[in-house]
Amino acid sequence: ATKPFIKDPERFLKNMAIIQAYPKDGRKGILTIAYNYAIPSFMYLFDYEKIMERYHLVLEPSTARFLMPEILICDELKHPVYVQAGEPRDAQFLTRFSQTLIPIPIAANWWLNTNTFNDEVKVSKDIDILMVSSFNKLKRHNVLFKALKKLKNRDIKLSVVLIGYAGGELTKIDLEKIACDVGIQDQITVIENIGPEEVAQYYRRSKINVLLSKREGSSRIIIEGMHCGVPILLREGFNFGYKYPFITKESGMYFKDDTLDESILTLLKKVDEGSINTNKVINDLGINPVHACEIMKKCIYGENTIMDVHPKASGLHGMEYLIENVENIFQEEYLFLSSCFISK
Repeated sequence: ATKPFIKDPERFLKNMAIIQAYPKDGRKGILTIAYNYAIPSFMYLFDYEKIMERYHLVLEPSTARFLMPEILICDELKHPVYVQAGEPRDAQFLTRFSQTLIPIPIAANWWLNTNTFNDEVKVSKDIDILMVSSFNKLKRHNVLFKALKKLKNRDIKLSVVLIGYAGGELTKIDLEKIACDVGIQDQITVIENIGPEEVAQYYRRSKINVLLSKREGSSRIIIEGMHCGVPILLREGFNFGYKYPFITKESGMYFKDDTLDESILTLLKKVDEGSINTNKVINDLGINPVHACEIMKKCIYGENTIMDVHPKASGLHGMEYLIENVENIFQEEYLFLSSCFISK
């Protein structure tokens, strides 16, 4: 994963490492690094000690479970390192393990692009079920196919769209073949390699959103869908089994594998009855980049600080600033970071 950055370190900056606060008045700035593999890449490619004299380092892990070398190597650094920890178990582990690794109670899925993922454009709900995920076996498309087969046997046929991208264990053709073998091919539409704007449109057209994985990181699709007005079906026991505050009777429900078919019908009925309001839930909790910046600012700089922390959005291919032209503020600082690159 590091190899492309050795040839082009500029590609690492802004995509994997983004400045969120400018160092000023003797206060350090904030440099956020996203994805587990990017953390050791950063330490390998750059003079991180020089950078940390000028910047607080904030890690944005791409997993839930922090007993991993990519994260724990930072315990050896001279300066405190802040770690986004959306699950209490991860935060508790960091607190017990280290005085250097300091949890911040936000997660990677708070940093969605709210300019793209919102329900400002109202469209008709012509898709019953949407699943946005990589085409990998751990995403468990087969569990959904079995549930759809059970419903079909009861003369219930639903419209289902699967959105993903090539490069995983499975392909679009593989999924279409599996659906054909199960006998539900007429209900499935598989779409690959589309941009976030198109994905947002599919969210808006969908009645429910499903995440079938047993375990992964802080999944963006849950929060993206909710900002687009779509409730989530999440596997009971997901990750460590933490009951997320953003999954309520107004925003979704948990399911068990053997009764996914019934959970689908229950949630579809709630949508049709108008008892779903994902935006209220997500807005009341403040799960968005602007509020994430406020929490980060308070944790790092304390109350009543004069420091500005700028919101960013994390996407499939890296990070970007949420507000146009903010990058111009940091031009000189990115030159400083580039100067810290260690030639290999």
